Amino acid sequence: MKIAAAAHGCDTKAVIGKRLQTEDTLFILELDDDTGELMTADPMPKTASILELALLIVENDCEAVISGIIEKEGFDILAKEQVTRYKGTGLTVLEAVEKMAGRQLELFTHAEGESHSHEHGALYGQSEIRNSKGKREEG
Repeated sequence: MKIAAAAHGCDTKAVIGKRLQTEDTLFILELDDDTGELMTADPMPKTASILELALLIVENDCEAVISGIIEKEGFDILAKEQVTRYKGTGLTVLEAVEKMAGRQLELFTHAEGESHSHEHGALYGQSEIRNSKGKREEG
């Protein structure tokens, strides 16, 4: 499995910052499909725009990206290509990968500046719950 992680630094101890497009390095990480163990971490050169970053992630066949906030045009490309988007701000690349493998990372469900839910039933982090009669309850 390949994932991308955007961080400020040149190795996997680098910290993931607040915004995908402002980080120094985009890592393309290869994980063992059976164990989730990190096999390789290839740093990619910084690109100029969020659009270029999103396309680089897609072109490298990444199934997920771990980053900070993602601007709308990049988010839309990643969502269209079904790349899972995880929040990793403040974690090192290695910590984020471990938390992702343990299903402990929060997902980005919408781009920066969007206030509506996509298909996930969440608005600003609120979950939507339906009772046994199909009526909506806040969770």
